[in-house]
Amino acid sequence: MPNWCTNDLTLTGLPHLLDAVVAQTTNETLDFAQVRPPPPALLEAHLGLNEMNADALRGTLETGQPDQTGLTVLRRYLTYPWVADLGLCTPEAVLAHLKAEYARARPGDTLLALAQRRQHLRAEHGAADLYTWRCQHWGTKGGAVDSQMERLAPGHLRLRFETAACPPGGILSALSERGLRLDLYFWVEVFEGAGRLWHGEEGGIHSEIFDGHELGPEADLSPGRLMSRDLIAARCFDPWPAR
Repeated sequence: MPNWCTNDLTLTGLPHLLDAVVAQTTNETLDFAQVRPPPPALLEAHLGLNEMNADALRGTLETGQPDQTGLTVLRRYLTYPWVADLGLCTPEAVLAHLKAEYARARPGDTLLALAQRRQHLRAEHGAADLYTWRCQHWGTKGGAVDSQMERLAPGHLRLRFETAACPPGGILSALSERGLRLDLYFWVEVFEGAGRLWHGEEGGIHSEIFDGHELGPEADLSPGRLMSRDLIAARCFDPWPAR
């Protein structure tokens, strides 16, 4: 269950540009996958325990001998009670068990083959699974929920929605690149923090935390920056001040 971020976004621009945004909504919810589509090859890829094991153990699987990263992972498994219950006492025994369990769950596939597929996807798309790609390019791990949309005027559109953990920085960047001006208030409950991102009259994107802390004249909309605790660390008891 994610820590939710509440977003209140007003977009300003030419009516036809806003019409294009509305066309990418379903039941008043902006479809991030239409705004910034993920590579089709990643639509079936996901990030789970097998995938994490494959990434960490790829070197070990390719050579047949545990490397340092592989040893770290395998030794961590040795601390789990269920591993002791199975009588697995060495890194090599754990590795054999993981390989066998994956082959049993995915007949005809191997943990090594999975590791190599993920390496290829990462080289091709910068991410091996949809979860990671969304975090990189949307700024959040999933789409918008609990959404409301309001056309304030022909040139103004208001979207209120929730995202996991932080504002969707990559989506905001994509909308800004279309020539739309944005004004976003956001509130992250787990940090009791709120902030604002907006286009200034002179151009450029500005940002602030509601305790008055300035992040600089040019806000960095990259997902990594928006996910930073620094951006949402200020305490604020009124997440939606008068506009």
